[in-house]
Amino acid sequence: MIKWIKEYLKRMWKQHKGLVYAIVAMVLVRFSFVDHYRVPTGSMIPTIMIGDDIFVYKMAYNLRFPLTDWIVFEVQKPKRGDIVVFKNPKDPSILFVKRLIGLPGDKVKSINGLLMVNGESLLKDKTVAPEIEEKLTYSYTPFHFREQYGDYEYTVQRLPDRFRMENKEFVIPENHYFFVGDNRDNSDDSRSWGMVPYEHIKGKAMRVFYNFTMEDWTPSFAWRRIAKSLYESKQGE
Repeated sequence: MIKWIKEYLKRMWKQHKGLVYAIVAMVLVRFSFVDHYRVPTGSMIPTIMIGDDIFVYKMAYNLRFPLTDWIVFEVQKPKRGDIVVFKNPKDPSILFVKRLIGLPGDKVKSINGLLMVNGESLLKDKTVAPEIEEKLTYSYTPFHFREQYGDYEYTVQRLPDRFRMENKEFVIPENHYFFVGDNRDNSDDSRSWGMVPYEHIKGKAMRVFYNFTMEDWTPSFAWRRIAKSLYESKQGE
């Protein structure tokens, strides 16, 4: 009986070892190199929409040993303006995707949702600040403006009906990062729960695979979102 089982296992291995190798390779690639993340909330609107399934490049910053958080070697440090997938520091079982605003040593100030890093406003057009403040105070209609940070320009959404006055300043400690959502008034981010340790960073969000949502049991597939880049460089690349 035992001999028959051994012979059977040998035959199965010869027939299917190629498939086993392929499965192992796929697992290693997913856990070490690339992955995808389905976005369930609107905290990054208009850059990332609810229902987007996004491509995450896990080797953008480091290579980790498969199935662990052990860093084998570092590729590069996260950069200003990167869109990053990371583990929530309050509950590591939950993944978030936000824009990287503060690097270690930076001083980040948020005045009514308008950001300054090391004394410099992120607004592309600094002259619109009073207009933004007025809209937040007296309007109920969502509006947008542009920020310019690092190598990127991007659009920020503001929601006057959800706007909360704030005047907060943060100093980013060593080996920690500060993240904020592009949907500035509808984002649970570092302004409320603090900084993210480097070890919690999973990878850089790069591109949308597709967008799929369900409304009242009706499926909706946004074709225009397929393969859409999440970045718009200042040079228009």
